[in-house]
Amino acid sequence: MERIIELNQEDKRVYPLSHSEGVLLSNTSEISLFESIYGLKDMVKLFSGSDITDFSNTTWIKDTGGIKATNTGSGNYLKIDKDYFCDIRHVRMKLYLGSDNRLILAFASKGIGKGVVPSTFYVDMSTQKLGMYKLTGPLAYAESVSDEIWGETGFSDNFGSGEYIIDIIKNGRTNILRLTSYLSGRSSEIICDDAIWSVGAQNGPLYVYLDKGSDMPIIRSIDICTLKEPDVVFVGDSITEGFCVEDLRYRVAELFRTEHPNHKVMIAARGGCTIEAILQRFSTEFDIYRPKRIVVNIGANGGNSTGLLNTLKQRCDAIGCKLYLCYNVCYTSAVEERKHQYVNAMIENWSAENGVIGARYDIATALDNNPVNDESQLPDESLFSRNTQPYNLHPNQAGQIEMYRRLSIDLPDLFYCIVG
Repeated sequence: MERIIELNQEDKRVYPLSHSEGVLLSNTSEISLFESIYGLKDMVKLFSGSDITDFSNTTWIKDTGGIKATNTGSGNYLKIDKDYFCDIRHVRMKLYLGSDNRLILAFASKGIGKGVVPSTFYVDMSTQKLGMYKLTGPLAYAESVSDEIWGETGFSDNFGSGEYIIDIIKNGRTNILRLTSYLSGRSSEIICDDAIWSVGAQNGPLYVYLDKGSDMPIIRSIDICTLKEPDVVFVGDSITEGFCVEDLRYRVAELFRTEHPNHKVMIAARGGCTIEAILQRFSTEFDIYRPKRIVVNIGANGGNSTGLLNTLKQRCDAIGCKLYLCYNVCYTSAVEERKHQYVNAMIENWSAENGVIGARYDIATALDNNPVNDESQLPDESLFSRNTQPYNLHPNQAGQIEMYRRLSIDLPDLFYCIVG
């Protein structure tokens, strides 16, 4: 366990689809080249669109060979009206770009630039640069993108008007934006892989719009892929996603992913999530990529019921996925249905009736590790963040480490990846 706490190992970057579909990443360009551990055979499509009816849009029109912008500005967007939670995701866009184009690519759930950990990137043909905007307040409830540029990089070659491929990759906490010339195969990319969400988490539907330019871009197609049949997916709300964790490498799921490099592990979590939102993920995600195991931690935002837990189990059984239902952390909410005693009593009773097990995150975060689920089970405040209210809700780095320790105790078959 100490090797996890030290976390001295080198990070391994993952580039899904980086060598697929005949795209050459030229070693003559000034980009980082890493061999992907995932190939095309490991991926499955969540979305594929090439017709205007596949998208929501304002002023874009159907054109020969694609969908064409008709004006500039954020009010003239093309939108993929899908909000995916899986944190290994690859967007591939084939399009025509004019030499004067500045194209904005924004992920947001409450309008462009706003939502739960949104992201905004750009491809500027006029200045020959790729860039990413900085997120406001990445350690707390980050709900907006600032006007400040986090970073940008110049193109490796002189790219003029023509056909291009834009790749937007989300690999856990890593964000990658890549532009590739369809004809020459030369690429340029910018990567943000720090330990916080400096440029957001690509949460929310994707918006595309022309910020500047007169030679209107034409989108040929957009595909979104993710891992097929991952071994484990950690599902939940802001606690699972890692809100207020000082270093995202210390999230429970991230620690598990680091400790199990030979297994395919994803996180599918979102701040504010409830069990109903998780159930909605089946038709758009889980039923498509079919995880082998799902580790669920939900209830801090209310909404749990035995009926919905029954539905969750049924949906998992339908795709041959083993369900683990974890106890909530010690959160002393003023709202009855969000108190850990209320939520965990329901989880305990339902799990016993349905033969489901889960990690005791309540013991991990309780003062003196008190295992009794009643009013005497109080939070160890040293394990919770004080960066945002309500206090004693989001475990900090130390709290997430304590939660992670419970996996080997409560879920040995998961922790040691025992088949069965």
